[in-house]
Amino acid sequence: MDKKKLNTMKRALSEMVEQVGSTSVEIYQRKRSYVQEYITQGKVHFTHKWHDDFLEQDCELTYPITEVIHDLHNELCLPLEHFLKAPNETLFRAILAKAYYLTAAYMRLHLSGEEQPESFNASDSCFAFLASFFFGQEEQKHSFFAFQNLLAQPNDCEQPQEMDAAHTLFPLSFLLAKEHLSLEADISQASSFTFNDLYRTACAGFAEEDKDKAQQIFSGLCDYHLKQCRSSNKAFPEFEHPIEQWMPWEILALLRLRALKGLDNSFIDHPLISPFIPFVGLEPQGFFDDEQKLLRRAVLQEFS
Repeated sequence: MDKKKLNTMKRALSEMVEQVGSTSVEIYQRKRSYVQEYITQGKVHFTHKWHDDFLEQDCELTYPITEVIHDLHNELCLPLEHFLKAPNETLFRAILAKAYYLTAAYMRLHLSGEEQPESFNASDSCFAFLASFFFGQEEQKHSFFAFQNLLAQPNDCEQPQEMDAAHTLFPLSFLLAKEHLSLEADISQASSFTFNDLYRTACAGFAEEDKDKAQQIFSGLCDYHLKQCRSSNKAFPEFEHPIEQWMPWEILALLRLRALKGLDNSFIDHPLISPFIPFVGLEPQGFFDDEQKLLRRAVLQEFS
């Protein structure tokens, strides 16, 4: 791995941990309380009021529940930092519990039919869908359809056809949805995104039993992921933020599919994914704590 890039990624993750775990800790505590109100009372809009001493005026902000749920996935950086230093099952499950908020937000967005929040986009929804391979069928289905909808109606800051993901993450999501989840994909939309050579080979051979071939495929995917980890907004980077950089959802989803097919992953070795490999085949029940279970029930019951 490129040491300079690795150090940049580590620094970005540490800065995010500081921001989420210290600077903004009260904000996340407040948003967790909003989720509890949604679960127990069905409340879907929340207003925070305060007095700004600098502006010398009263201020207020209103948060819709879908955005609140989405924001809480940023806390994933806290167990992630510890996991990367000392990987273990408890921390892996803690990571997935926080990742659930990302997928749940897009699940609710699709179920509600609400207008797309400004902070939501096709790339983010793609990560939510790929993460859903660690959750259940409802999460997979609704996060995929949210992804499709956001691709069809991108926000002003996104141009899907010009993104690197147009030849990697987007067609991968369509392929996995159709061939491995039996979901109905928009054929005309799917056909507008084509694989680059690396991803075409990887998607055709990720379930390869030959160890050398499988190692080559996953090493190639990891090297590409690291190459695409950059903090510049130029060229629509695929993996811009610390969580996306350190959680290679596109690769973890393929590794999980291998594990579910009964294929061995233990021989696959790359610094980016080696910490995760012992845990990608775990049963999903332990990925939820009580709050995630109650949130899932609340979202599904709200639109049942």
